[in-house]
Amino acid sequence: MSAAPHRQRSPSPPSGRDSPVPASRASRRPLEDGTASKDKGYRRYASAIERALAFFNSTRLEWPDYISCLGRLLKALQSHPAQVDVLPHKAAIANRLSQCLSPSLPSGVHQKAIEVYGFVFDLIGRHSLTRDLPDFLPGLAPVLSFASLSIRPSFLSLLESHILALSGQALRPATRALILALSPALEDETSEDFDRILQDVDRIKASIRVQEMGDQGKSSGSGDQFFWQCLFQAAISSKSRRPGILAYLSRRLPRLVPESSESMSDGHVDGDVGDILNNTAIASVVSPEPGLLVRCFASGLEDEQLLLQRGYLDLLLTHLPLHSPVITKRLNSLDLQRLVTAAMNVVARRDMSLNRRLWSWFLGPDSDDEDESSYPISPTNTESLGQESAPKSVAYFESYGVDVLTKSVLAQLTSTDNTSSAKAKPYRICLSLMDRWEVGGLLIPRVFVPAMQHLLQYKQSASTSEFREVVRSASSFFDGIDSGVIWSQIVDIVHTSLSDSSLSPDIRCRKMELARFVVSTFNVREEEMLAFHMPLACLLALDLIHRYVSLSNPTTSTCESEIIVEATGFAEQLVGLMPERVHLNASFGDASSAHIDGGGVGKGDEEILKQIKSFYHDHSGNLASSPPPFSSQKTAELLLQYSAALFVQSLDIGSKISNIPDNLSKTVSNLLLKTPECDALEFEKLVASFERSISSQNKAPARVSFSTLYAVNIVLMNLISKQSQPREAFQELNMLIASLIEGFWSFLAPTSPEHHVEAVRALSQLDEILPEDRILESTVSKSLASQASIGISGKRLQEFRRFTVLWTHANQTANSNAKKGKNRRETAVLVSKDSPEDLNPESALSRPFLVLLDVLDEDESEIRFFLTNWLKNVHSMDAVITSLLEKLLQAENKIARPASNISNDDVRNFKYENEDRTSECLYYLKHLLNVLRLSSDSVAAALTAHIEIDDSHSILFPEDANLEVVVAGICLKMLQSSVQLRNWMDAQERAALQRISLLILQQLLTYPDPHPLKALDMEDSLLDILSEILNEDIREPSVFVSLLQTTLAYLTLKYSTPIMSQRQLTRHRKTSSIDAVKRQSGRNEAPPSEANSSNPSHSPEPPKKLFQCLQVGLSTRSSRFILDHWVNFLIEVLPLYSSTIFQNMIPFVDTFCKEIKYDFGQLKAKFASKNDIDCQAPESTILYLLSGLEHVLMAAHGQLNVEESTEAATKGPEPAPSLFGNITSGVFSYEAGKGRSSAANSRLTVILCLQDAIRVCLSIWAWGSYGQSGVDYDASSSSSFAYVSARLRSRSRRLLDRLFNNEALECLETLVLEWKRHREHSENILVSNASVIKLLHVLDGSRPKRTMPALFNAIYSRTSPQALDSNQKSSLTCDISDIDLGEFLILYTESLDDDAMDEIWMDCMAFLKDVLASPLSQSHVLPSLLVLLLTLAEKVENTNFGEQRKMRKDLSDLFLRLVTATLTSRSTTSVQELTQPPQNATTEKELSKHASISIPVSGSSVIDVLAAVLPRFQTALSESDKLVNSASVISSHALVPVHHSKSFPENLRLSWLQLLQNVMKIPQATKTWKKDAAEVFNHGKLFSMSVDLVEPGLIPAIRQWALTDKDRLPEVLGRIASPTSAGMMFAVGATAARTEADKKAQLNMRRVALLIMSLEDDSTVPHSSALEEKITELLQAHPTSSPSSSTRPEIFMVLRAVVLKNSSIHLASLWPVITAELQKALTSAVPKAKEYDTYGTHSLLQACKLLDLLILLQPDDFQMHEWLFITDTIDTVYRPESWEPVGLVDDIAEQLGPGSSSHHTRGILNDASSVVPDAQSGIGSNMKKSLLPGKVDTTGMAKEEFVRKVLIPFFNQLSIHSFESTYSMGVADWEGCKRALLEDVFDDSTLVS
Repeated sequence: MSAAPHRQRSPSPPSGRDSPVPASRASRRPLEDGTASKDKGYRRYASAIERALAFFNSTRLEWPDYISCLGRLLKALQSHPAQVDVLPHKAAIANRLSQCLSPSLPSGVHQKAIEVYGFVFDLIGRHSLTRDLPDFLPGLAPVLSFASLSIRPSFLSLLESHILALSGQALRPATRALILALSPALEDETSEDFDRILQDVDRIKASIRVQEMGDQGKSSGSGDQFFWQCLFQAAISSKSRRPGILAYLSRRLPRLVPESSESMSDGHVDGDVGDILNNTAIASVVSPEPGLLVRCFASGLEDEQLLLQRGYLDLLLTHLPLHSPVITKRLNSLDLQRLVTAAMNVVARRDMSLNRRLWSWFLGPDSDDEDESSYPISPTNTESLGQESAPKSVAYFESYGVDVLTKSVLAQLTSTDNTSSAKAKPYRICLSLMDRWEVGGLLIPRVFVPAMQHLLQYKQSASTSEFREVVRSASSFFDGIDSGVIWSQIVDIVHTSLSDSSLSPDIRCRKMELARFVVSTFNVREEEMLAFHMPLACLLALDLIHRYVSLSNPTTSTCESEIIVEATGFAEQLVGLMPERVHLNASFGDASSAHIDGGGVGKGDEEILKQIKSFYHDHSGNLASSPPPFSSQKTAELLLQYSAALFVQSLDIGSKISNIPDNLSKTVSNLLLKTPECDALEFEKLVASFERSISSQNKAPARVSFSTLYAVNIVLMNLISKQSQPREAFQELNMLIASLIEGFWSFLAPTSPEHHVEAVRALSQLDEILPEDRILESTVSKSLASQASIGISGKRLQEFRRFTVLWTHANQTANSNAKKGKNRRETAVLVSKDSPEDLNPESALSRPFLVLLDVLDEDESEIRFFLTNWLKNVHSMDAVITSLLEKLLQAENKIARPASNISNDDVRNFKYENEDRTSECLYYLKHLLNVLRLSSDSVAAALTAHIEIDDSHSILFPEDANLEVVVAGICLKMLQSSVQLRNWMDAQERAALQRISLLILQQLLTYPDPHPLKALDMEDSLLDILSEILNEDIREPSVFVSLLQTTLAYLTLKYSTPIMSQRQLTRHRKTSSIDAVKRQSGRNEAPPSEANSSNPSHSPEPPKKLFQCLQVGLSTRSSRFILDHWVNFLIEVLPLYSSTIFQNMIPFVDTFCKEIKYDFGQLKAKFASKNDIDCQAPESTILYLLSGLEHVLMAAHGQLNVEESTEAATKGPEPAPSLFGNITSGVFSYEAGKGRSSAANSRLTVILCLQDAIRVCLSIWAWGSYGQSGVDYDASSSSSFAYVSARLRSRSRRLLDRLFNNEALECLETLVLEWKRHREHSENILVSNASVIKLLHVLDGSRPKRTMPALFNAIYSRTSPQALDSNQKSSLTCDISDIDLGEFLILYTESLDDDAMDEIWMDCMAFLKDVLASPLSQSHVLPSLLVLLLTLAEKVENTNFGEQRKMRKDLSDLFLRLVTATLTSRSTTSVQELTQPPQNATTEKELSKHASISIPVSGSSVIDVLAAVLPRFQTALSESDKLVNSASVISSHALVPVHHSKSFPENLRLSWLQLLQNVMKIPQATKTWKKDAAEVFNHGKLFSMSVDLVEPGLIPAIRQWALTDKDRLPEVLGRIASPTSAGMMFAVGATAARTEADKKAQLNMRRVALLIMSLEDDSTVPHSSALEEKITELLQAHPTSSPSSSTRPEIFMVLRAVVLKNSSIHLASLWPVITAELQKALTSAVPKAKEYDTYGTHSLLQACKLLDLLILLQPDDFQMHEWLFITDTIDTVYRPESWEPVGLVDDIAEQLGPGSSSHHTRGILNDASSVVPDAQSGIGSNMKKSLLPGKVDTTGMAKEEFVRKVLIPFFNQLSIHSFESTYSMGVADWEGCKRALLEDVFDDSTLVS
């Protein structure tokens, strides 16, 4: 509550106090009537009244009958004996009289009832009326709300002469009810009764005042406090009575401001504030609780009626201005904030009459007299104008309103309501508040930054659509603010972020992020912003960044560095928005504006900062009041100077914070492009600074970051484009270009592909700066040659590898541009307009290429090997290769050749005559190799000559060996010796010896007749050597390659078949390099020849060691750079494994897949990481491995085809069918199925390998597109990433295409398996669902014409495999079911274009017809096919192919048959299977999720599918009769079995109820579903259903069913029998019959409650009389009647349903019944009460829930009855000293005593703190909750225990809970109340049993 209580609440008096505890009304009446009942005259009098009252019990009374009954009652009353002063049956009389005052009866009945009231009051006297006021006043209270003009005088006379004549003590508990009763007559201020009623209200106030003054003494005040508090409570709680209360307040509310201060002259209150607050009239309004006054105004201001809001605003202006001492001194901040918030919200209606009054309240009483034209537009600079010159209204608002208004706006911004409408509301309000400059000018600077901050926070938590909705409102608010105010706030944010060291770095970083968010989110492209504010803000930011970097070290802290990154990004953002015309605008500032000496950065910094801050702080950036501090030219100069200086400064920290130079480079480049002249920058000094920074970092251990180099390159290119002097004039330029080239050169290593494209592009630009100097050529040549003198071969090899990358990309770019034409897009920030041409490798790299060719003559064998290898694949080298051939021919002539006729001794002496034998061997082997490479005829002839072999070497060679064999034997011996003596030989010399020997062997094998070499049997020796080298720690790639080539050539020679010609052998040898890498460069790929898979039935087996060598070689990490040779070696030897391919296939494929996965993971990590990761050319490695995998798979598949063809041919034709044959085939089919053929085993092997390959290709194909979207890649490597991922994806797609062309079914099943894994486990998956579908559309081998039959075959393979041929069956190696395939089939079909229906229509129709021919075997997939057919029908609707009419007819026939088959194919299964839930669904929420999908999930039941697709039936069943037939089938086979089941409703699911709803939506099928709905509604176990199914499922179905017949409610009411007691007391079986009648009545009453809850609001009003009559009949039941009083709980449930679903105006006739019944029920809680046995525990609980609901919802008429049950006034908090409870609940609670109620309250009652005001916003919580929980377990609880544990805590807290609910002004939780009622209705444990 808003203020401390004026008087402390007195505690409840102890039970031992002097005055006796007053008995309740129910307990007093028997004592009062006991004495009179002994009088005979009294008994006759009572009997006459009883007979008169009995006439009211007649059914169907019309209004004349009411008048007649009232006349009889009046006559009976007039016959009272003179000596009797007690009125018998007063409660019944009061009840009947109140019923006669129903609004539905005519005024004549009302007149007669008032006449009887008057006689009764005269009869009982004032004293008795004081006691019996709770009985008679509730019936009279609502009369004025509907009374006609004719009865108003008599009613007012009755009220004035009897009710208002009572004492103040008697009227005090009913004060609020009396105010509510008289308020309707005060609405019309022109009526003739207005003054009279106004006097009546004053009379009530006077009576209460007299009583207050008598109790407290005259010194305590006027005594009107209680009345005003009741009046405010009435205004808060009763919406319909507010107009009348407003009329009274406007005439009687004291002015809460002294007269002297009404006219504000200086914005301050005159007079003594203490005297004002001590004024008795003012004190009576705000005592003891000023918060009620605030809430009274707030409720009126928040009302929906415009006139009411206008009236309360007028009341604020006249009675409660902002300078009132009540507001400034008495109200706390939260209450004032609530009042201002309510007033502020009226601007959302956009009504000028409201806004005008609001402005007057905010700006003071003198605001209308001011001339606005004489004051500035914005009041933010009033301090500079002085207090005297500032407008009075501004001063007033600044003194009293701006602070609290700011808090109110901020409170709405921080509201816990995260809906988009709630978040957008404060922005719309602020926009409206800006209509008055006095308000907006002071408010907006205070709330702008918080508003933007909360918008940024909301962006991080809200969805995109919600955020856009809020941004629309925020943008309107932003656009309405003056640009100077906006930029003054942005400048302040930037200044605070970069200069306020008192804030933490994290907060400062968030502030800078906020500035960037504002600029990027809102429209900042107004001319004034672009031309004036952005340059100044950017200049300020650059100046502050310069200071920040100079004073701190941003590399030491992450937060510090983030601040600089955000700040530089902000500056770059502003410069990017500024157009070129900004710096060309001559009017930008005055020429006489202050100028700063810009001779260098750092001079005049303080003056620059001071002038910008003064412009925005002192003048709010207002150009009308102050010109900008600098001219356009000076601003441009300063921007260039600061940005350039900062850029140079950032180069030193750019290696650690890469984003800073990147942002600043864009800033400088943009400024250069948008500035016509850049004379302010000293080009030569900048270039020198760049060169010093780059050079110093190049010399450091850590190289310059790529982003730094790229940033310098961008700035340099833009600087040069602006220079008018010749470039050659700058001496430092050459050095800078050379340094940059060196830096970019270091990023061309093949192990780091992430910057290749960008680096080559930058080198091209640098080369074009000074093309005559050829700096690029000289620098690269120097890099290639520098390591030669040092002698470091590894580094030199890296240099040559870099050059190959440069050559490749430069050549590729040149070829690409030649095709596309040089039509480049100009990029303003990154590249200048004069963009250079792309690098021409033939001209710009000619000298480095010559250096590369020089290496071939050197002894650097690894470099030579690499370059030789690379030269074979180099492109566009015609002229260079021609020159190379010439030099080679010249060198060839100089090679010395040994004579061919030299003797063996001479040869031996010639080879070993030197001491260094190894060197001498190498020398001769090199010469021999050179000779052999000439390939001349003379050499060929010499090799064929036979020679004599020395005896010592005869063991090495055959007897008839020629020179060719000898040379080969010697080389083989040298190889073996090098391996055996590896520990005694130098590693390099040994490698050279091995390499030269192998090259000689290769050369020998290239000659036309190498067959004599077969006799040497070298294969085992070569493989042994290969194995030994693989096991060595130090491995030479060149030796590997030579050994592989030699082994391959010899194996080809040794194991070639006679059919293979010499030409074929040569072809196999010549194509030793891998084709796949070549084809990536643009060559056409010829698929691997299936001829290699010919049937070699008699071919010898390859060496056993060959397979092991292949496995080790492919998986060795050091062989990655020669992997192409390993793969080529494997491809060439694959024909040798033609007979054993299937035994070796799985290890082969496993090796390939394992290595591909590893290298692919390395490549992904390389691009995803900012740090260097050591990996060996993963891109090309993956390409090689994919090519090898493809050849292995294709070779195996080709051999599989040969084997299957051979097996099919050996089986012979099928025998003719015969009876004996059929019998025997059936008998022996099982035996035959035990074995598996060789071809089947081979197929299984191939399929398993295919699946592994497909998974690997899927992961690669998805990279960079769908599968890795969440990975944050480095933005600087985007082009390289796109290049690498495109190559890999293209290669994997081609492999997948090949696999699909050969095994479409198996490949498709593998994709379906991956799709299934993603659906079940979204983590740890290869690709997403979308990418699987997209892949099918991309592959040529998976066109719909092929994919759909493959899917059908996959389904048939699992359901009816006997229907397929052997070549159509699946291997069933994928763990997918027919249901999974059906779901994938639906997804795939939905993804197809409508035009594709032409291709698949016939196949789909044939498949569906086949399925319907034998539906039992396809029963599990039928639901999916149902969805498939609907999808086809929808797509056919959008096409026009074929005969549309026939197609639709066939479609509808098939669909109807399919629906029938789907349901009847499971006719033999149980109902549980029909409605089985999904396997993973454990809660009802998950069940509802599964039931609402459009595509069935795995494990869904038939009901789930039908419920989801039934709304789409109309598409397939165009004819209404077929639609009805389908509904009939569904009803018979899906609906009826469920609700006829014995397990109903345990077997019920939400999908079944949704299916019933969907069937009900078929208008032609009404007869079909009517019976089903009726049977469900009337089912005896219906109320055992889970309440979670009721709201989403059952209630909509019941609503639809009830709408078909308006008499559903009367029909159910007619089933309820009236209570009878005749013959039931002692009859046989009376108890059983009573129990049966009770249960039947309970069920029907619960059906009534369910029906009321199911229908729309106020739908049962036409049947209200019948319902009231039935309730009245059932209330006559007692414990021995049939049905008995056990039906009381259901009556209360029905009443709760009526209250929840009917408007308050339609409840008038029920209030007497409800009030009387609640009083009886609550009184029964007292022991020994008359009705103690009538109301059991559950009945009492339901009665309390009804009362709790009424107090929570507070219907208007019930508020006039509320005081009968609780203390509904301020007395519940501030109790008077002589207070006694009048409310029945408080009375009973005091009788029963507090006991230990507080102990039980926490466990049983709801938390009452739900209505405590929110400390942040000053506003109560959004929802008011019931005090009683939804479900209270009273099982086995005696009534006494129930009263002690539940009722006493409930009674003790109900009054205070009601007051706090009213005080909080929250909204009632309607949904929670409905849910609680449904929980009670569907609790079958409370039914009698």
